[in-house]
Amino acid sequence: MLVTLLLVAGGCRPTSPALATSAQEKLDQLEVIDRPTADPSYRRAAFGSAWADVDDDGCNTRDQTLFATVDKSHPYEVRRQGRCRTDMVAGTWIDLYTQREMVLTNLKDPAQAQRLPLDHVLSLAGAWRYGARNWTDKQRRRFANDPLNLAPTTTKLNSDKSDHDPADWTAPRPGRCGYATRYIAVKARYQLPVDQRERDALDRLLDVCPG
Repeated sequence: MLVTLLLVAGGCRPTSPALATSAQEKLDQLEVIDRPTADPSYRRAAFGSAWADVDDDGCNTRDQTLFATVDKSHPYEVRRQGRCRTDMVAGTWIDLYTQREMVLTNLKDPAQAQRLPLDHVLSLAGAWRYGARNWTDKQRRRFANDPLNLAPTTTKLNSDKSDHDPADWTAPRPGRCGYATRYIAVKARYQLPVDQRERDALDRLLDVCPG
């Protein structure tokens, strides 16, 4: 878990040339298939309940991801809730897609909590189209709760991106490199293919990376 969380925390910051090079190498190794069409058989429930406590430590995935990605160079607040010692109350997060700071003062206020959604960088519906429909329930649950595939963002960007992939949606320029490298890392981890349009879009996004 530690390696994954470090990747998440780093993934919201400007991406290094070495990480971008690694992403390009991973992209080049992904299988290329015909672009799949929308699959009406997709259902969110196939990926398990939202924000499960997958490692049974008392903290659900949202708690863990928010704690892993909070900017610890700024003041932040956590509290204990049941067995979870890292229930987030307040802090500063960096939006993966804009690189802007998001400051929340009371995540126990439902209105504020709604302003800090966690986005699946590779959407569940997208994963389903590219092969997750053939996974086991356990594999899909792991994917839905994998911190590598989760990023704090704004409500508007979460809605605008929706289930689109890089061929149909582009992050604001400051976040394009981080978005592409994270997206490719998820595809590689789960050995999911890409289609040519998607691959071309990722190549263009990697062009803005440092170095």
